[in-house]
Amino acid sequence: MIASGRVNTVAKALICGSILNLIGSFILIRPFGLAGVATSTVIASVVVDFIAIPLLLQKALGFKIKDFFLSACVRPVAVGVLQISIILLIRIIGRPEGWIELCLQGVLAGVSFAIILLFLGITMKERKRFFWDPIRRFWGHKIKTAVE
Repeated sequence: MIASGRVNTVAKALICGSILNLIGSFILIRPFGLAGVATSTVIASVVVDFIAIPLLLQKALGFKIKDFFLSACVRPVAVGVLQISIILLIRIIGRPEGWIELCLQGVLAGVSFAIILLFLGITMKERKRFFWDPIRRFWGHKIKTAVE
């Protein structure tokens, strides 16, 4: 919205989020301490970032909220859920008893994350542009891909 010249609208939304955070912090700090302040911050962020700004985008620019969330949120959430699942599976395997096992678990997690990101986290067009094209330039010849 800032790029479209609606700086005041974004500023007002952020100020309202800050006020909500401050009020929530005052209410929640006594019964919950620092956890209450953190909770208030999360609530204010969710209200501003996931409710207010999308509604303002819809109103100002004609975006549909449903289309925005489907295009911008579904893929990252799916990637996150798969990555959390892999972390939990690696944790189920057991605690590493030495440096070698720790390194192997780290390599397993890293390779798994890379595969998930490559095949689910980015589109075919992005995969071609950011993965296959640089590999082609590096090796100096054309590598056949499923995109072509």
